[in-house]
Amino acid sequence: MARAAEKINPLRNTMTKAHILNHYLRATVRGAERLGHPPEALLAQAGIPAQWLRQPDRRITEAQLTRLIQTVWRCTRDEFMGFSTHACHLGTFALMADYCLGSATLGAILRKSARFYRTLCDNLDIGFEPHDPGGDRQVFFRLSLRDSRQDSDHLLQEFLLLMWQRFSCWWVSQRIPFATTRFSYPAPAYILHRPSQDGSLGHRVRALLSAYSYSDMPGLEALARQLHMTPRSIGRKLQEEGTSLRDIKTSLRREHAIRLMSTENLTIAEISERVGFSETASFCRAFKRWTGKSPSHWND
Repeated sequence: MARAAEKINPLRNTMTKAHILNHYLRATVRGAERLGHPPEALLAQAGIPAQWLRQPDRRITEAQLTRLIQTVWRCTRDEFMGFSTHACHLGTFALMADYCLGSATLGAILRKSARFYRTLCDNLDIGFEPHDPGGDRQVFFRLSLRDSRQDSDHLLQEFLLLMWQRFSCWWVSQRIPFATTRFSYPAPAYILHRPSQDGSLGHRVRALLSAYSYSDMPGLEALARQLHMTPRSIGRKLQEEGTSLRDIKTSLRREHAIRLMSTENLTIAEISERVGFSETASFCRAFKRWTGKSPSHWND
C-alpha cells in the first residue's frame, strides 16, 4: 500500500476540486435504489447533503464521488453497484490486481486482467488487442456489458473504463495518453479527463506532444498554430518557465525510455525506435547521458 500511496499523492489536488457533474450523484445510486436502498440515506452515509440530488448545477469532487461509490458497494455488496444482471463480489478488483501485478509488462497485466474478468463475470465483455494504424503501435482496449438494460446511464461501463485507466496509469507512474475513444452511445468528452492544477505553457506543450509518436512530434511552427501563438512567444514564455521545446521533447523521450527499460521485455534497438531515435548508437549515448548508465546495464 505504501507504493500506491506514494504514486497517488501528487494527484491529491484533483480529488478536492468540484468538477464532476451532478448527474453522477443520481446515476451512482440508481442501481442501489432499484435494490431498495433510499438514495438520500446513501448520500448521508457518504457525507454528501441529500438536497444536492435536487440541485443539478451543483458539482462534486472526486473524493465525494469515491465515498459515494464505496457506500454503494457496502450497501449492495456488489462492485457492479446493482447495474449488471450478475453481481460482482466485493474484493474482485483487488484480487485481480494481486493476480496481475507480478507480470513483467503493462500489456501482460491488461491481458491477464481481461482474462480474469471474462472468467468470473459473465456479463462483461472485455479485451485487449493490438491496434497499429500507420505503425504507431497503439493498442485497443474494449469494455462493455453484454446486457446493459440495468445500466441505463452507462455509469458502470464508464466507471469500469476509468478503473482500468487509473490502474494502468498507476502501474507506469504516468498518465497514459488516449489516441481515441469510441462508445456505442453519445458520451461526454470529459469521461477520461482529469483536471490539472498546472496551468503553465510548458504543461500545455507537454500534453500536446504526448498525443504524437516520439518520432513525429511537431516543431515550433506547427505547435504555434495549435496554440494560436507565435513561435517567438512560445519560445520566450517557455524560457521564462525555465524550459524549452527541446527540453520538453527530451524529457518525454527520457521518461518513456526509462519506463520501457523498466517494464517491457524489449531489445535496446526496439526501445530506441519507440522513443524516436533512428540509430541505436545515438539512443545509447543519450540514455547514458540521461541516467548515468548504459541501456545494457540499466537493470543490473
